[in-house]
Amino acid sequence: MLIYILTISLLFVFSIFEFYFRIDKNLKNTLIGFSFLIIVFQYAFRWETGTDWTSYLDHFNAVGNINSFKNLDNLFEPGYNILVYIFKLFSDSYSLFLLLHSLIYFFIMFSSIKEYSNNPLLTITIFYTSTIGIMGSNRQLLALAICLYGLRYLVTQKKKFYLFIGIACFFHITALLFFLYRYFNKEFNIKFILLIISLAIIIGKTEIPINVFSVLTSIFTGITSDKSKFYLSELNNLDKEVSLSILGLIKRLALLTLFYINRKKMRQINSYFNLYFNAYVFSLIIYFLFSSSLMILINRGSIYFNFSEIYLLPMLLYSIKSSFFKNLAFYFILILSGTFFYISINPFKQYFIPYKGIFYNSEFKRYNI
Repeated sequence: MLIYILTISLLFVFSIFEFYFRIDKNLKNTLIGFSFLIIVFQYAFRWETGTDWTSYLDHFNAVGNINSFKNLDNLFEPGYNILVYIFKLFSDSYSLFLLLHSLIYFFIMFSSIKEYSNNPLLTITIFYTSTIGIMGSNRQLLALAICLYGLRYLVTQKKKFYLFIGIACFFHITALLFFLYRYFNKEFNIKFILLIISLAIIIGKTEIPINVFSVLTSIFTGITSDKSKFYLSELNNLDKEVSLSILGLIKRLALLTLFYINRKKMRQINSYFNLYFNAYVFSLIIYFLFSSSLMILINRGSIYFNFSEIYLLPMLLYSIKSSFFKNLAFYFILILSGTFFYISINPFKQYFIPYKGIFYNSEFKRYNI
């Protein structure tokens, strides 16, 4: 836990600097750059840490030439296969590949954070704590970063927006979900929002989500019926360890209420507000749809939508005029981001604790990875 605690503490300090002091652009960029390096090195130099470790390592080792990945039974998208193949023309080191992957992923993500956030250091803090649980999802992380980068073109250059989603699909087919942002740049009536959420809660108590997931899995990944049933069985076994948290439910609904009440002020602070808010609503819909059947999918299926919290929370903070309540809200957000860390890794905490890297805890052997 020490590595995670030190990283979070450092990001907290940077956030405090940003909140209390009018630091100039050069210093802010320096702090952002330092945060970038710390997180990149943590992701790049890990070993047997994070989700899907074995499958990605086996894939990397199996790729030997341009034809080898065509015969691999891993269902990996061509973009990731080609990236691995090109890298292996120069090196067989998986750690160096993870370094390249991390540099690409976080360079794109940090570029988007600087573009979309008024308070990048606080946003980076929330981003780190809320997404640490998907460390290891190599393909989907790249797809997410590419989609988010393309979001800036949604209003002005829609063709570019669609192009970036298309590129992202070459790394993870689920990037198709990002097309929904096409309908998010508008203000929906609260009655409509509550109606959709209520329907999601009702449908989530039935077997419809499992049946739909099974069909979509077969369509998008080519998994046969038998394999699809096996996959669902494996997910359900994992779900036994992940229950619907009442506190998590209260947190989500409370934040939704605060975001909606302060929507006018938040929209003035950031022109991307409607996109973020509607993405957050959609993440709630996914949450309620799968909370009773495939809870584990909430961690992966809503990845393209629940990231919106990293932008909405800083906007909410700076929509508060009272100095006292603004200070109170700031420390509440820091504490909340700390809880995000636990929530993020909890479904797979055996893969994250303790942190093992090539230079740290290298003697530790993690089983069942």
